[in-house]
Amino acid sequence: MLAARASRLLRFTLLCRRLHKLAEARAKIEARAKERERFACERAEYEAKLAVREARMAATGKKPSGIARRQAYVFLRRRGRPFDGAPAI
Repeated sequence: MLAARASRLLRFTLLCRRLHKLAEARAKIEARAKERERFACERAEYEAKLAVREARMAATGKKPSGIARRQAYVFLRRRGRPFDGAPAI
């Protein structure tokens, strides 16, 4: 009888640990999803800025002031993303 009770207690403990690990994993996955969503939103804002800049450049025929390639490099480096070229300095 004591062995059966110990066995049930052990199974219950293992179940609780398993549920706790599942909850932790779910929290990590949700955090990653929020981060991806935030990055996608920031990227869309950045691409909208670039579209406005391109439209202004096409309308005036002049390049915008500043270094656009450098801005792209800084944007991507802040987020730990690779950049396909060296920054223009």
